[in-house]
Amino acid sequence: MGDQLFQELTANISSRIHRDVNGFYAKYFERANRVSESRESWTSSPKFSIRSEDGLLMWLNATQAVQHGRMTEWCLATPSLSPPYCRQHIRLVLANYAEKALDPAWPHVQALGYFHDASNCSWQTMFLDLCEQARHVFVHQPARMFLHSFIIKDNSIEPWIFDRAGVYSGGFLNADYDLERIKDLLASYTVMDPDELGVSPWPELSNLGVKYITMSSGERLVLDESPLCQDSDLLGSGLVVYKGKTESSDTWDWACKVKWEHKRVNVPGEEITLKLATDRNVWGVTKLVDFQALTSIASLREGLGFDSVRPVSLSNGSDDAAMKFELQNMTLSCFVTSPLATELSEFTSVRQLLGAIVDSIRAHESLHSNNILHQDISAGNIMISGSSASQSGKEPRGILIDFGLAMELDDILPDGRTAHGSRLFMSIGVMNRKHHTYRHDLESFLYVFIWMAVRGNTEELPDTSILRNWSKPDFGERISYKTQDMSKPGFEKVLDEFLPRFEGVKELARELRTILFRTDGVDEPLWTETNTGEAATRELYGGIISAFNKAIAKIPASI
Repeated sequence: MGDQLFQELTANISSRIHRDVNGFYAKYFERANRVSESRESWTSSPKFSIRSEDGLLMWLNATQAVQHGRMTEWCLATPSLSPPYCRQHIRLVLANYAEKALDPAWPHVQALGYFHDASNCSWQTMFLDLCEQARHVFVHQPARMFLHSFIIKDNSIEPWIFDRAGVYSGGFLNADYDLERIKDLLASYTVMDPDELGVSPWPELSNLGVKYITMSSGERLVLDESPLCQDSDLLGSGLVVYKGKTESSDTWDWACKVKWEHKRVNVPGEEITLKLATDRNVWGVTKLVDFQALTSIASLREGLGFDSVRPVSLSNGSDDAAMKFELQNMTLSCFVTSPLATELSEFTSVRQLLGAIVDSIRAHESLHSNNILHQDISAGNIMISGSSASQSGKEPRGILIDFGLAMELDDILPDGRTAHGSRLFMSIGVMNRKHHTYRHDLESFLYVFIWMAVRGNTEELPDTSILRNWSKPDFGERISYKTQDMSKPGFEKVLDEFLPRFEGVKELARELRTILFRTDGVDEPLWTETNTGEAATRELYGGIISAFNKAIAKIPASI
């Protein structure tokens, strides 16, 4: 596994790995009917051994041969299921039985088995390889509820469950003492139904193999085959967005977004704020068409006890008393919104990009005037409208999406406890735990503009970019770097990174900096406070929007 992948995976799962979870075996493997069903299958099977990969597979095959009504079957992992950066330790996959004659692909994988008989292989190496394989399963099955897996090493087996909130196990079983329990466990996987395996019923498939969901109204929404965008992390929101259309339509008019939402204290659910914005007819924001809560981590983990277990350290696989853990409930939610729009990074001209950003600022002003603050302005939350009306000026050229952190103004705590945002685009004041205001979001719009001018249509920043420091995990470092880069000499260094096609809008960037930070001198301190008066609010919005409009008017249509 490459160093970068190792670091990203470790950061994603750290403090969310738990062993010896109370109730684990009782919940997943030891119901009376499950034990009876699995035990019937292995009583006449060959001699059992977990020390030999070939012997284990032979035993599993013999066990499966006498099971009736099984839906899945264990088979050896194929090269397509073994990414080149993994160490090839994953040997077994549980795949849909109908796919057994084919080369099972990630969408068909129902569980993972990891076998390793080398004593020099560390627990960390085995576990991270298993996590990377699990990540691939969730990428190809984005609405999956959870995933079964196990690791066999030497004479022991440890079953694990992956869900979007963490990874947990019931602890080791040793073949010298728990042989019958191990046999029951291994035999039970192939007779589990989809719910027991963690397979999601979403989206549904028609007889023709077309993906669709059934909305609250009972109407079907057909989904495009491939997602528009997707989060590839193992743990977290698991965000995936599809284009959608009604069965009677020929055009993709709607977006269908599915994600695991954290229910944060003092922050309403996205569906609540979206409905408020829709009901108040806010201009330039995504409109809520339908919402459904599909399941939650709390319901999936019902019957399990995490209170007495500590997170497992990735350094040695043991419990780490120093690590902090707070189980956060998450809800798998499905949003249908309109209009369908295009990611900001897919802009075709500088004029189009600036038009999308300035109309998103106008949308933010409309939102704020209706007593709602977005609080998460980022490049990913501004979309380009593709309608002909938007190009004629009748509709917004850009729209604001993702209201997961949006709140009504009166509900935002004054001491910064409800301050949130995307790390890269977070304002200096928010990082300093100031009361989150409209001015902080406007500062975030400046960072979006700079980010796009440096990155363009590419996915990554240049390795040497100053902007990489804005993503440092430490708040203090981020504050220091961003404050330095917003100073007059520091800002000129940032402008030096603008791509050639953005040369003509450097003056716009300078003007926006002056408006926001009220400074134009070399040694003048940055102003990061907020004047919340009605006239001052209109003036700040007006000055920024006017600056954008003047710059757009000067840009040739071809650029």
